[in-house]
Amino acid sequence: MQAREISKAIYTEFLQRHSLDNVWQTTMMGDMQEARGRHVLYLGIFDDTDTLTGATNVVLEPSHFGALHAGSPRGPILDYTGSQVTASLQAVRDFLKQKHVMYWTLNPYAVYEKHTLDGKAVQGSRCQGMYDQLMAAGARHRGFVHGIDNSTEPRWMYVIPTDFDSPQAMLDSFAHKCSRSIRRAMDFGVRVRELSEQELPLIDEMFSHAGDKHEFSWRSDDYTRRLWNAFHDSGAVKFLVAEISLQDYTGRLQKTLETLRQQQAETEDSIARIRSKKMLNRLKEIEQKTASVQKHLEEAETFEADGPVLKLAAGIFFDYGQEVICLMSGYDERYAWFCGPYAMHWQMLKHCLEQGYARYNLYGISGEFGDDAVDSGVYAFKKGFNGEIWELPGDFEIPVDPVRYSLLRVARKLKGIRHRTS
Repeated sequence: MQAREISKAIYTEFLQRHSLDNVWQTTMMGDMQEARGRHVLYLGIFDDTDTLTGATNVVLEPSHFGALHAGSPRGPILDYTGSQVTASLQAVRDFLKQKHVMYWTLNPYAVYEKHTLDGKAVQGSRCQGMYDQLMAAGARHRGFVHGIDNSTEPRWMYVIPTDFDSPQAMLDSFAHKCSRSIRRAMDFGVRVRELSEQELPLIDEMFSHAGDKHEFSWRSDDYTRRLWNAFHDSGAVKFLVAEISLQDYTGRLQKTLETLRQQQAETEDSIARIRSKKMLNRLKEIEQKTASVQKHLEEAETFEADGPVLKLAAGIFFDYGQEVICLMSGYDERYAWFCGPYAMHWQMLKHCLEQGYARYNLYGISGEFGDDAVDSGVYAFKKGFNGEIWELPGDFEIPVDPVRYSLLRVARKLKGIRHRTS
């Protein structure tokens, strides 16, 4: 096996034919990295017949001891069920030696094992051969970790297959609370639309608030802008907002209230003529609904100071390859009643179905399934869509310059000791 640089056109053509094609390995993501001052290589992996069998982008950045660190986010793109994984990785490592690289980080976008919604491994789903071949290439595994680590891409993902005959069939497959919340958002008149470039600060504001509550840090408005610049013109990224017009909402409530009052008058008239348990129960139900609508009208008045249109939720979505990914989303808890996140995800799920995407990826979860999990609330929300749990193999480091890499490991250990004793 041999690795060498290839053109962006050949690289992209190969990716688009491969089942593991993903947005992190695209030239668009490479352009985004280069905009940050990093150097990006596009490597092809060729077999003995000079056939292109694999590819990866490699992001180079300064490391320690005058050497470079090479990273292949969500790569390389290989057939991890085949027998040439080790040889392919060694070919890339040999190429990187020529570029003064000390070590190479990779985290394949391939399923290591599937799990049920309560976290139990699906029997027979483990791809042990992939792990074994990675280790045979001299890789060091960072472990089968759980939890949330913002320094790397998630190792656990929540994925919803979208192989349904119709949107209704898909909606019926969700848990009752989930489907009810979607219907409620539709009844309320929640609408979902794409944000303009001028509206991007809304994303950062929404995510910053979500980060404060769920204890994660949103990257920066610069990151949002770089995503827009790298992906928007190709149609690969969408910045969405779920919102509701207070005027439309209160108008719907007023119409509902008028209908209820008419029903109440008719029911009271019937009771005056023939008093029955059935009609008394119906009257009680109407009165309860009327009280609920009046409560929501009063509540809506308290939102008027926030403006005529309430921004309920926002998200960043990738349309690429075989999937649509919700990279990140957030919502304003003051308006949780309107079910904005459900409306936003429902629109993108229907988009998957209409455009023929194989899956909707709600992306990272912790891989912890107890009530005390750091993301228990977020996972409970995602679980309602009745999807699948994919465990990826995680992060690996392949030493390219063993001597300097050994020194780096010693430096890391010393740093860890200092942190523990300080």
